Amino acid sequence: MRPLFQLDARLQMCADFVPPGAVLADIGTDHAYLPVWLCKSGKIPKAIAADIGQGPLQSAGESIARYQAQDRIETRLSDGLAAFSPGEADTIVIAGMGGELIARILGAAPWVKNPSVTLILQPMTAVRELRLFLWENGFRVESETCCRDGRHVYTAMKVRFSGEEAVMPPVFPFAGAIAGKTEAERAFLQREKVRLEKECGGARCRGEQERERVLQKAIAGLRTILGEEEPCTP
Repeated sequence: MRPLFQLDARLQMCADFVPPGAVLADIGTDHAYLPVWLCKSGKIPKAIAADIGQGPLQSAGESIARYQAQDRIETRLSDGLAAFSPGEADTIVIAGMGGELIARILGAAPWVKNPSVTLILQPMTAVRELRLFLWENGFRVESETCCRDGRHVYTAMKVRFSGEEAVMPPVFPFAGAIAGKTEAERAFLQREKVRLEKECGGARCRGEQERERVLQKAIAGLRTILGEEEPCTP
């Protein structure tokens, strides 16, 4: 039996969010490392490894065969979730894509608006835009964490549809459910705070008072999570 490989930090974040016993759909699977690892480690019984391209699906099939997981993992050509039907998977991972693309994939599959479906999302860019889409469409981020991979800090979130209507906290688009407990989480929040401070300064220079007020509230929220004191104003 070939020894099981280790996932990189980014995929391990996603794997940690997968509920034991889940039936998984891995969207944009590439080499199918995540479903192979989850099945062969015994965390889940079966998975569907999906990708939009034949090349990645071939690579996925090779990985599945190499680790003798053909009886537990199916490959499927699919543009996002277009080739899936409701009930085929109770846990969906969409990782390694831009946040706007993830939002488009979810928006094109209304059946994911179901509290019994767990979404595990790992955006590479446009994290704010993805969080806004989720909130505005009735999804709630149940938990979120970060990891560091070289110079990059990535976030992953566990999401479920609730359908509830609520006022979005000003800090949510920028911090999500990140608690700032680890070095990587604090690095992510610090980076967001620096970006917001620059944006707030720009809004002030342009005389955009409402935008400045919104950004100031978000900055205050980040400082609270980070345990920082508010700066003294003259």
